[in-house]
Amino acid sequence: MEKDLIFFGEGGLTATSANYVANMAKEYYLSKEKALENASFVSQDAEFLDSQRKKTIMVGVDSQFLANYQDQLLQIAEAKSLIAWLREAIKAKQQILHEIRTMSTEDLAKELGLEVPKKPEYRKLLTDDDVVATWNVKERNRYYYLETLCVTIGEAIHPDGEFAKSRKVYFEKISHPVSISNMGRDSVVYTFHPSVAKEEVDDTFFQLQAAYRSYQAELNAMKHSVEEAKEEDVRKADEQFNVEMSKYEVEIEKLEAKTQELKHKKLVKASRLKIIIPNSLQPIYEKIQHLGKKS
Repeated sequence: MEKDLIFFGEGGLTATSANYVANMAKEYYLSKEKALENASFVSQDAEFLDSQRKKTIMVGVDSQFLANYQDQLLQIAEAKSLIAWLREAIKAKQQILHEIRTMSTEDLAKELGLEVPKKPEYRKLLTDDDVVATWNVKERNRYYYLETLCVTIGEAIHPDGEFAKSRKVYFEKISHPVSISNMGRDSVVYTFHPSVAKEEVDDTFFQLQAAYRSYQAELNAMKHSVEEAKEEDVRKADEQFNVEMSKYEVEIEKLEAKTQELKHKKLVKASRLKIIIPNSLQPIYEKIQHLGKKS
């Protein structure tokens, strides 16, 4: 932005006036370019043979035109230079206004020497481990013990567990107590008989199931207390975040009001910037200014 201020001063042209002058300067040099483009160094006559009449159909330039040729080129260059200056100045003013309009609240606050409030962040919530870590030794040990019991007993009585599979085999052998292998002279007859009563197997199985349900219920109760603690933590976190966010919004609103006021002042000041004409371009500028005016 600072580098563009070279185009502006206390007195000068508005962007609208500068654009008008640039357009006039363009018309000025185009007419001169056209004159130079159409210049011929020879005159041409046409003679009608039937009447021996001669008529000049093109007149070449005279010595005065040649004497002024370089001066005409200089005037064209000056007009183009004036246009370039004015166009760049207009572009610089537009850039300054754009930079001001797009200035962030942070940059404006810094210019005012104000601190930008930090936007609150939602704090980290408690995990299961965090909650359990708050328990005493007895509670934590019981929790871990119940988890281990449930896994161990659950694996045993699961359909694919060792006890469940052994019980399945037990009932299969009761139903088919004899089996024969290697039919023929080398046949071996196997006879199966229960080593424990069926009632004992079933009683043990159902006792394990009952124990599993009991331990699982106790574990679930402890897990429920963990969930309740986490839900309470979420509630407190929400409440804390909402309070902090409300405070932040009030502070940021006050800051926005101050920074927008500064931005408005900057825009007003920038919009009033006047485009100066360098000393070297003053002659061509004045000449363009007087185009079409009566003396």
